[in-house]
Amino acid sequence: MSINPLLGTKHHITDEGVFTQEQLLVGKMINDYNSTLHLAKNPFYRGEPDQMDSAVVCFPENGEPYPLFYINQRDIDYRVLARIYAGDMAKQGRSLEDQLQANEMAYKLYQQAKHEDDLAEMADLHRSIIASPLHTYKHKGRVYR
Repeated sequence: MSINPLLGTKHHITDEGVFTQEQLLVGKMINDYNSTLHLAKNPFYRGEPDQMDSAVVCFPENGEPYPLFYINQRDIDYRVLARIYAGDMAKQGRSLEDQLQANEMAYKLYQQAKHEDDLAEMADLHRSIIASPLHTYKHKGRVYR
């Protein structure tokens, strides 16, 4: 894990690239939705600004991996999920209304997953505090006694 000095946010280094915690959550949700899909760095990215530096890549069982679409890393959020959901609904011949509801569904699922992730982090913190022999415990600038 590294900290970006300009943004002050934590970044996680993975095999697919460097992503924030929220972006990793979106990548996990994409993979949970379809195990052949992964969030990864764009192998054709050359470092130019405003170029698509990330991609959603499909790794089919029989065949070569291929990108579904490219996206700027700063735009990775629940809308990536909505785009995947809407694309699948369009393939199924679902109505435009259903495709538009995919955005709302993706946002709700993302918020739920983020909440579960936060609860798991708090549970880990509580276990650490209880197991600690110290009288005070500091986490994210807060002191627990």
